[in-house]
Amino acid sequence: MRCLFLTVCFRLIYTSVALFFCIGNAQAYCSGTTVTSPFLPAVVNISKNTPIGQVVSSATVTLTVTCTSSGVDASNQWTMNYTPKSPLVSTSLGQGTFATSMPGLGYRMYTPSGSLIRPTSYGTNGGDNFGPNGCLGGSCHTPANSTNTYIFRLDLVRTDLSLTSGTFSSSLVSFGYQFGNGGCTGGCTNAFGSEVTSPVQFNFIPPMCTLLNTSLTVALPTINTSDLNSIGATAGRTPFSLDLQDCVLQTEVVMTMSGTTDGVASVLKNTGTASGVGVQLLNGGVNGMPLELNSAIDMGNVGSNTTMRIPLTASYYQTGQNAGAGTVLAISTVTFTYN
Repeated sequence: MRCLFLTVCFRLIYTSVALFFCIGNAQAYCSGTTVTSPFLPAVVNISKNTPIGQVVSSATVTLTVTCTSSGVDASNQWTMNYTPKSPLVSTSLGQGTFATSMPGLGYRMYTPSGSLIRPTSYGTNGGDNFGPNGCLGGSCHTPANSTNTYIFRLDLVRTDLSLTSGTFSSSLVSFGYQFGNGGCTGGCTNAFGSEVTSPVQFNFIPPMCTLLNTSLTVALPTINTSDLNSIGATAGRTPFSLDLQDCVLQTEVVMTMSGTTDGVASVLKNTGTASGVGVQLLNGGVNGMPLELNSAIDMGNVGSNTTMRIPLTASYYQTGQNAGAGTVLAISTVTFTYN
């Protein structure tokens, strides 16, 4: 009898599986929207009388910010911050009013509670932290798992006389957040929005007035030659005026009356047929002083008025040994300049 022996070998194969578990905190974060109202007025007229320090246009910036604490202890907090877009440059108006990219134009920023922001050295461009309930500064924190709304006001301000004409539309400030309990979860100062400046157009109105009558004829009376009996004698004094209107307040008026003189600085040469006679101009009415032709004369400041009346007088003036009969005609051109 034959025996068959079957040997069966069992091999146990052990497979090792290494499981790696990464343990960490889910990072919390904040997200927000930034809505800027249009700057109003959108068109601003500037003149020499616009005071330094006057607010010329304003807007509001509304931030709605939601902060979470997913995977993080709810006691953790966040810090909101704002950062000017450009390094802060002070103006003659002191801290709190900062220069913009437009000469003569600065800006001010107010907290949601209405307080003027005076930025510290925080941030590369001198921003600062803020939080709910009007808080401003490094101690301000925003709770996790919260939604808050902040409304800031921006004022554009004339800072000096260099502000004239042009359009301003540069963004002034950005907003962000960072971890408020130390460290920088997700990185420091995560930005979530910037203020957007709607264009503001500035028009400079130079000091000026409008002459009521651009062509004026002064009719002298008919006289006898016997009314002029010596060189320098005058007759037929006739008052008239030059009237300015629509003046910019505080405009300085300078007048120049030009013409061909006849030996005397205040006497216009006669181009008519009468001999030995010219036309003299007086500044200030019938009892005024001789007006020097071809010279700039300061007529004063219109002050708080928008009109100015300049009283003048014209008269015959004997220039020769004898005054002969005939017609008298003299022409003068008047030029006004304003400061």
